[in-house]
Amino acid sequence: MTIFVKNMVCDRCIMMVQSELSKIEITPVSIELGKIFLSEKLSELQFAAFANSIKKLGFEIINEKDLKVVEQVHITLLSLLEFQNSNK
Repeated sequence: MTIFVKNMVCDRCIMMVQSELSKIEITPVSIELGKIFLSEKLSELQFAAFANSIKKLGFEIINEKDLKVVEQVHITLLSLLEFQNSNK
C-alpha cells in the first residue's frame, strides 16, 4: 500500500511521519518525500488515527489523483532547487 502525503518537504518531515507511524505500531517498508510505502493495508481505525495525527503536524493524506501529481511535481521542484543550491 502506498500513502501519499501533502507538505512533506524535508528529511525532518520524514522523521515526523515515521514517529507518528511508530505511535500506532506500524513499520513502513520505506518513506520518501510525499510517499509512505507499507507492506500491508492499514485498518480503517489505523488509517484514521494516522491521518488525524499527521494533520496536527501540518501534513495531509492525498486521495485525489490530480493532487498526487501536483504534490509530486512540487517535491521534484524542491529537489531540483536544493540540488542547484548545493552546487553553488
